Amino acid sequence: MIYSVKILKPDKNGKLVQIKNISDSQASEIHWSTFNQDFNRTNMRGTTGVKYHRIGVKKQCAEKDCKTIVQDGRSVTCSKKCKLKRAGRQRLLSKLKIKKG
Repeated sequence: MIYSVKILKPDKNGKLVQIKNISDSQASEIHWSTFNQDFNRTNMRGTTGVKYHRIGVKKQCAEKDCKTIVQDGRSVTCSKKCKLKRAGRQRLLSKLKIKKG
């Protein structure tokens, strides 16, 4: 059960003054609106209307020869081909580190 919420803000003297009251039904709606969703992928957080992005707006593909812009904030490569190239390179570097150490 979710109770109603009072939002308080200090005035010039430092005393708390109530500026907003959220009813129990609104608090419940805000709480349950993002249930069972990926918080890092959605573009809206709850029903507050606050937009956010996990990593950045747009970035360039991580491969050296690729100049494509990556649209998905969770990915560092632009395509499956670039992803496989990157994985192969990382695997090779890892093997070289193991042989040296």
